[in-house]
Amino acid sequence: MDSNTTIAEHGQFWLSENEDKKLRGTLYINEVNEATLETLGSLIEPNEGGSHTILGQVGSKQDWVTLIDCFPTKTETLLGGAQTDWSHQTCVVNLVLIGICFERGEEIAFERASITISTLPKWAVPKLVRREFGNGKARPNRGNILIEDRADETATVNLRREKIKISIVFRPKEKWEHRGAITRYQVEDNCYLTIERSDGSKMTLESISSIVRAMQDLLSICCNETSIVASFSVYHEQGERNPVKVYVRMWGNDVERKQGRPYAALSLNDLGGMEGVARWIEVRERYGAAAALLTSNWYNEKAYNEDKFSRMYTAVEGMVARKQQCDTAQMKVSKLAAFVEEAIPGFSSIVDQNPREWAKEAKGIRDKQVSHLDPINTVVLDGRKLRLMTNILYIAGASFLLREIGVSENQVEGYIEDCSKSVQLS
Repeated sequence: MDSNTTIAEHGQFWLSENEDKKLRGTLYINEVNEATLETLGSLIEPNEGGSHTILGQVGSKQDWVTLIDCFPTKTETLLGGAQTDWSHQTCVVNLVLIGICFERGEEIAFERASITISTLPKWAVPKLVRREFGNGKARPNRGNILIEDRADETATVNLRREKIKISIVFRPKEKWEHRGAITRYQVEDNCYLTIERSDGSKMTLESISSIVRAMQDLLSICCNETSIVASFSVYHEQGERNPVKVYVRMWGNDVERKQGRPYAALSLNDLGGMEGVARWIEVRERYGAAAALLTSNWYNEKAYNEDKFSRMYTAVEGMVARKQQCDTAQMKVSKLAAFVEEAIPGFSSIVDQNPREWAKEAKGIRDKQVSHLDPINTVVLDGRKLRLMTNILYIAGASFLLREIGVSENQVEGYIEDCSKSVQLS
């Protein structure tokens, strides 16, 4: 495993359909949640197709693990060794659950989930922790730490197939640090999300993941920076209320961690509290792939400019088609111009270009991308122009979705102004 490995768990592993064949091995998980399993012996035949579920027990406490969607990438056998122990196999694991063992055919569903996202505290918490300094002259820096209690906030989300209850739990994070005779106490704002069904029944991991992605997208838009899922746990009756750790590659996991701004362009209160969050999840489900594409560039910083532009254009195209109940092939220049002009008030003064002229130019670039009518040597796309158009399409799409969830016009205009400071528009 590479040097970025953060978890290495040793134990025994076996296929869910063949418990009699148990092999020693090591489960590796790196910092972007990519997992591989290396076993002494072959669990899966090299020529056997499809993915497999592998079960196991790891660590000194013999914790249960369920490894889902596994397939072998390398199988080696030493010369002269026909025994299983002489071979070595490496498998890629797309989903790791530590703390639970699902039997073959058992539905992978959970009672609730708990998630932390990197930008959640500054988006949701209005400074629960503050310090008051005294007026004494001897020790002017000495003061009291005040922690304000804040009740959890909850909303119910009506999706097509189920009704979800999503909550923000506010819990300041405390830390004691001992350095010789000095003890240092730290406390900081902190909160996390919980997700469960309103009727108390179990949720599939797919349903939970879709809500997590929706919240990740909302925070990326509101904070104007990449929001990263820092931890993901689920709860199941089999685990006796103990959390089951989920390791799966999420959007943005491999984005370089940067020091973000200390504030969000739009906060939880600006959205109208948790009711605004509920409306967002419902709107995001309604616009589906278009809404997901809009935020995809936050999680793909190393993508080519052409790819970023293509994603933003397709996202806006999908929003126009969904809103006007028409086919994406019918999006003419006039519809794109009307969309960006309505989404970005004062478009001409901000972008320094007429909306129709801008839309005609954007559609022309898109047509060249998809039709390939021009010889390859004559299609020269200006990188700066592409970045500019990509930014405008993103802001137009984000503003459109914010209005769809009921954010006031003044708040949206303030958001556009904040975006125009962080990205170049002209």
